[in-house]
Amino acid sequence: SWSHWKASSGWQQTRCRMMADLKHRVGLTGRSQQEVIELLGVPDIAVDASTSAYLLCPMLDDVYILELVWQQGRVASIRVGFI
Repeated sequence: SWSHWKASSGWQQTRCRMMADLKHRVGLTGRSQQEVIELLGVPDIAVDASTSAYLLCPMLDDVYILELVWQQGRVASIRVGFI
C-alpha cells in the first residue's frame, strides 16, 4: 500500500507508476474514506472537509497530486493535477 512508500526511498516514482492502476484497475470512485486510507494511507494534504490530496511525484518545479473529492464519506471524483 502507499501508506508504507514514504518510508522507502523513491516513493514518489512508485506512486507515479501506480497512477494508472489506481484510476482504472483498482478504482477509487465510490470507496469510503476508511477504504482509501487503508489503501493509500492518510492524505498528504487536507484541502477542506470535502477535498484531500496525495502527493504523487515531482516534475521539474511542480508536484503532481491525486485529488479526491468526497461526498457523504465516499470518493465522488478524482483528479490528477499539479501544484
